[in-house]
Amino acid sequence: MAAARRSDDCRSARWPGAGLALLPELACRRTVDSTVSARHSQSQSRRTMPMFRQSLLVLLLVTSAAASDSPREILWDQLVPEGWNPYALFDELSDEEYAALSDEEFFALREQAQEMLDKAPVVKELDGQTVRIPGYVLPLEYKGTRIREFLLMPYLGACLHTPPPPANQVIRCSLEQAHDLQQMWRPVWISGRLKTGHATSKLGEDGYDSITNVSSGYSMDVESIEPYRPR
Repeated sequence: MAAARRSDDCRSARWPGAGLALLPELACRRTVDSTVSARHSQSQSRRTMPMFRQSLLVLLLVTSAAASDSPREILWDQLVPEGWNPYALFDELSDEEYAALSDEEFFALREQAQEMLDKAPVVKELDGQTVRIPGYVLPLEYKGTRIREFLLMPYLGACLHTPPPPANQVIRCSLEQAHDLQQMWRPVWISGRLKTGHATSKLGEDGYDSITNVSSGYSMDVESIEPYRPR
């Protein structure tokens, strides 16, 4: 809407005094006493200009606040700091060196790699931002189809059929009130204020075959959750 009206409102937006063109033309008409007319015009301008500027300032503040509260749509790759390489440990080995690893060396390397993933760095600039992001729900606290806490994952089956993703690809989510999610394995959109900070969640207390520790690099107090529909 702002772009469409730019050509009409540009003068008023750039020059607050342009709003005086909307006033009655009384102050612009010539009267018998031109001095009185001039004084009247100046008096009207002095009274109107501050009021107009105040109204414009209030409008700008309200618009700015609304814009800052509207969620910014992001994707998962935007949660990863630029230049971070989760495969750095393996990139140091040639194919021959990797194939020559003993079982003990392999498991030690895998444990070291998992530790790196659990401590994966986050994008600190996202802390406190209101965002909207799609993903898959992995329930933590739920009863039937009603969920209160969950992990948002970038792909289906994470932590269940595949190892946990890096911490910067996991968002721990909390809802003020339980949400009825009928289709648990369908993707969703969530919106809310994103926070940075590592935490560990346990999967396996209820409904899982084994206990898995999952590290998350982000958390969110979810304000809305809705079925995913591609734009």
